[in-house]
Amino acid sequence: MSWAITLYDLEPSTESGLHKMSLAADDGNWAWIEAKAILSNLYLWVENEPILALEHSKDLAKYFPNNYYFNLLYLESIIRTGNLDISSTIIKDMENSLSKLTSRQIEWYTPYLNYEKALLSFYQEDYHKTIDLVDNTIENYTAELDIILGNAYLLKGMAYDKIDERGRAKECYHKCIALDNFSGAMIKAKDYLQQPYIRN
Repeated sequence: MSWAITLYDLEPSTESGLHKMSLAADDGNWAWIEAKAILSNLYLWVENEPILALEHSKDLAKYFPNNYYFNLLYLESIIRTGNLDISSTIIKDMENSLSKLTSRQIEWYTPYLNYEKALLSFYQEDYHKTIDLVDNTIENYTAELDIILGNAYLLKGMAYDKIDERGRAKECYHKCIALDNFSGAMIKAKDYLQQPYIRN
């Protein structure tokens, strides 16, 4: 996430930086695509504002239906805003479209898709399935940016907290924090080290 913040001279959690990006996202030229992608990332993984992310990721998925990454952003926005039935349908479509990707894209995006499936399972309160899926993400993660990896460790910790395995949960939170990126996952992991995750 630091690349986006540095590249666009943004500070996470500052309204001025997000406002600048929002203006670019509303622009009619090609800048809106990049701006909406960055805003989707920031709102999902720095600001923890999935409703705001949905506004931008929905546009990206609509105008670029074959862009796998944009559809992953949209999928996460949908899951985190509680649209679980739609999420299941999107996941099936994305599983089917994996075969259309290059081998490198499959290597990159399969762990990411498994993370989204784990996230959906968590929202469905199937915590053991969440852990199995998120383990697959962690073990096979090859992307350069570690933002999803951090969220995977966080989600695994939250799932362990829900099944009363506090020691394992803490291990996951420590691994999330050790990545030392700008993500909101780090902030949550620090909080959950102090107080177990109990919400749903």
